[in-house]
Amino acid sequence: MTNVLAEKVKVCIAIEATTAEIYHLLSARFPGTKAFWRELALSEENHTNILVVGAGYLKTGELPECVVPASQELIDETFRLVRNAKSEIMEKQLSLADALTLVLKIENSIAENYFQEVMRSETDSPVIEKLQKIRKDELTHVEKIEEFMKRAGVGTGGIN
Repeated sequence: MTNVLAEKVKVCIAIEATTAEIYHLLSARFPGTKAFWRELALSEENHTNILVVGAGYLKTGELPECVVPASQELIDETFRLVRNAKSEIMEKQLSLADALTLVLKIENSIAENYFQEVMRSETDSPVIEKLQKIRKDELTHVEKIEEFMKRAGVGTGGIN
């Protein structure tokens, strides 16, 4: 186990857990759309649990270094984005449109920054398959948020 990989996974766990907290905050803030936010929150909690289990594989050497190829700087940047978003949601009275735009930015960042190319490759590893599911879920979250924005009549404001 390398300390570098352990730190990367630790921060990834914090990103997922904080993102789940954001969705729970938004479910309370927008009770009319509570089910939408809760579904995303539960998915993020599942990702947190998967990463916690994955971290356990570090001790046995079953989690290869290539699993989290993003730089520590990029992972930390994503965590700052998520942490700042949580603070903004707690401190400001955001509109539904602003909240959706904010979480779309988060999901796009997570989907891009986490596991990159290794998560697109074929594998026999059940560990990597679980991590690939996280990446797929993050991309699905982007689609769900964009679809919800369309139904709510909210534009994406050019966010990709």
